[in-house]
Amino acid sequence: MLTEKQIIKKYKGGLSLEVIKSRVVQRYCMSDNPCGYIGSSSRTKWHDKVIEVKLREEGLGSEGIGVWLTSTSGRHLMDNPEKRKFEDRVGDYCKNAFVEVTIWSHPDHTGMLSSSEILRKKIKQAFTKVTIW
Repeated sequence: MLTEKQIIKKYKGGLSLEVIKSRVVQRYCMSDNPCGYIGSSSRTKWHDKVIEVKLREEGLGSEGIGVWLTSTSGRHLMDNPEKRKFEDRVGDYCKNAFVEVTIWSHPDHTGMLSSSEILRKKIKQAFTKVTIW
């Protein structure tokens, strides 16, 4: 099992220390072979900086960024990380990141797509019933 120091050295890249030290990223990197965005061989410091800036613009903090980077969405972002198109792809992939992370982090989420859809509907219903601000 890797220590926090080993995880930082091996996986930090261009991510901020706050993101790489987030609970979810630490747990994820302790697995035998983390894949997805974090374990992508195509990752560069430049990719890391672009994605972290975009996720922060979407309203996520370090823990939320960790959740997103370890998700299927994060994994698929690195399917074709051509530098010319990467910034555009980041915008497309991250436009719903705040809502996705909120749903995935909900205690009733089971980890299944069907669970995401159920929670998305419940959230939408809840917001139609209340007046905020």
